[in-house]
Amino acid sequence: MLDTYSSVILHLGEAYDRGAAYKILINGMLAESMLVFSEAVRLGVAMGLDRGFLLEALPKAPVIAPFVASKVARMQSEDYTDASFPLELVHKDLNLLVETAYTTGQPLPLAAVAREIYGRARQSGRGRKDFSAIHAAG
Repeated sequence: MLDTYSSVILHLGEAYDRGAAYKILINGMLAESMLVFSEAVRLGVAMGLDRGFLLEALPKAPVIAPFVASKVARMQSEDYTDASFPLELVHKDLNLLVETAYTTGQPLPLAAVAREIYGRARQSGRGRKDFSAIHAAG
């Protein structure tokens, strides 16, 4: 059955909670990667670079997460409706990640900052939009 839904299946052991743990790690990295990309574009524009150029060129750089390229069309059109991953769910996962970091004694300062930024975007009305709407939250 799993083969029908995914091309990659990871066995994380017998414990049920390991899958959830892995999921919030991945979602945290997605959230932080989108923030890094958005900040780079905003800074580039502030330094005088063309926004269109940045949205075209940066996703091709080897340091950019591949999923960013799939979000560029949304950023270009500034249409964040029809969410594939709503911002409010990313914020929820960042909350879980930061809470887990606290209980395990493993500091995650970047995740904590990301949680605050996504929280502000959610409060400003972007919660049901695709999480790439964080790009417009600057």
